[in-house]
Amino acid sequence: MWKVKIAAVRDAMFRVRDFRDDTERVCAELTGPDFAFLVGLTAQAATRRTPVLVGEVYPTVAAYVAERLAPGTKGWLLAGQTTAEPAHTGCLEALDLKPVLALDMKTGQGAGALAALPQLNLAAELAGEVLAGGASSSD
Repeated sequence: MWKVKIAAVRDAMFRVRDFRDDTERVCAELTGPDFAFLVGLTAQAATRRTPVLVGEVYPTVAAYVAERLAPGTKGWLLAGQTTAEPAHTGCLEALDLKPVLALDMKTGQGAGALAALPQLNLAAELAGEVLAGGASSSD
């Protein structure tokens, strides 16, 4: 299986070598409509100032592409967890995201992001209490 994956990546890199800096064209050549949708959804959420929680490699790569196409998107991204996938680590670094959890989960299906959600909710609740408490003490 490893050799098949290596060959697929090698072939894909070969197909886009002449236009590798053209993000839209690379995506059109190498991805499908589901990936394009995820990129657009992520960029549009940032435009609407809506935070996006990314978990595993696929949505994180989509978030990276969204940042390339719509600079400023990364300001609305949160990383749920880390994985062992090199592409995930590279995209997190490129987006300057620090994951909430370091579980190295391999389950997929957004499980890492879902595991981080209670911690993010707690942080938002605590921040709200601090802000509310700070406002009343200054009155």
